[in-house]
Amino acid sequence: TTELAVRPLRCLALAVKEEQDLDASLREYVPDEESDRAHPLLSDPSNYRDIETGLTLVGIVGIKDPARPEVADSIAMCSEAGIRVMMITGDARDTAVAIARDVNIFP
Repeated sequence: TTELAVRPLRCLALAVKEEQDLDASLREYVPDEESDRAHPLLSDPSNYRDIETGLTLVGIVGIKDPARPEVADSIAMCSEAGIRVMMITGDARDTAVAIARDVNIFP
């Protein structure tokens, strides 16, 4: 994933679970369009371990999530005005560095 991270792409792992391995209530679940309520099993984080066990990795994808076009120019204007710009992110280090370069925080 380092190769994807330095480009900068959001890296996502995709996985599936066989239908017969799902809780019976999840197999038949269809969200109600008029309600924003999630399935009761998904509403309680203590259930996540059981739901997410036994998954099969089917791939890793990278999704480009570019900064808005005006960001790089705004960062450059701030720098010229003597404003030190700092970026706080939850991204992986390589992804954060690539984004910082794209928007002129790093040279």
